Amino acid sequence: GFFGGFSGHQGAVRSAFLSNTLLSKFEFVATSALLGVIIDLTRISSYSKQLDSEIPIELVATGAAFAILGSVLGNQLLKKTEMRFIKWVIGCFLFTVGILMLLGLL
Repeated sequence: GFFGGFSGHQGAVRSAFLSNTLLSKFEFVATSALLGVIIDLTRISSYSKQLDSEIPIELVATGAAFAILGSVLGNQLLKKTEMRFIKWVIGCFLFTVGILMLLGLL
């Protein structure tokens, strides 16, 4: 948990774990998204308190708009994608992250 968040690859590890469960592709994406939102909300609120500043409403509105757009487009793409391909992409990203970590670039 801590080291995954500290090094910035926690999402990749979470995806690898979830891809080995018997979730459907829709359940997989929904679970990953919900966990990511919970973690990010906690992180953002913590950063905001530490910096003793407010987050500009324009930034929040822009982020929310793009999150909704990404969800709509992602849902359309997910309907056309097989879970086998999703697992392959996760494997490629994990391999890439591993190589970059070994090279000291991450």
